[in-house]
Amino acid sequence: GAQSGQTDILIYDASNAAPLLVKEDGLVLLAVESLLASIEVKSKLNRTEARKAVLGIGKLHALSPFSSPWGLSRSRGMHADDGLPTFFSSVFGFKTDLDDATWAKSELSRFRDLAADAGVTIQAIDRIVVLDRGLLIPAAGRAATFDEGRHVLGLWFMHLMNFLAREAARRKPFPWADYEHSSQAQWEGVMPPDQSPEQRQKNGVAARRKYRARAR
Repeated sequence: GAQSGQTDILIYDASNAAPLLVKEDGLVLLAVESLLASIEVKSKLNRTEARKAVLGIGKLHALSPFSSPWGLSRSRGMHADDGLPTFFSSVFGFKTDLDDATWAKSELSRFRDLAADAGVTIQAIDRIVVLDRGLLIPAAGRAATFDEGRHVLGLWFMHLMNFLAREAARRKPFPWADYEHSSQAQWEGVMPPDQSPEQRQKNGVAARRKYRARAR
């Protein structure tokens, strides 16, 4: 019954789920259970754009996949034994308005303050990428800085793919039945079932015995 705001990039497992709606302008509506990763893209990170990114991630985390809350990504790829699904959220900026010398600490402080103000746990933001500076892990307070943007992109992409491979494998099947009500179908019994469950089981056993006899 809830919906997030518009997100720049969403990654989902097309072999397990499909969009609920694809509009002519390319906008896609996804069921929350299909979400594996989100990416907020900013040409230049400043306080206003960082706040928008935090609020967008917060709206995604407020949704309830499989009628449960989202879990949070763990350090070094480990998950808690709660069985909750997680998604990998990134804020991707090509540049930042912060000074080079103190960029990493200042950017982390900015996002932590904004998350606290918005009531969003900092663990909901998995990575902050600034292409000409480096990669940040906000909850852990860690930073990796590089001189070339391709190294930043490569490291972030490796983290993303590592997460996707683990999460897609542990995700429960997509609950299509939970969305059946959207079709407004009204089901009613118009005839009795053609067989009782006991009769169907009996027929199935007989069919398997007949098949095995022919196979010999």
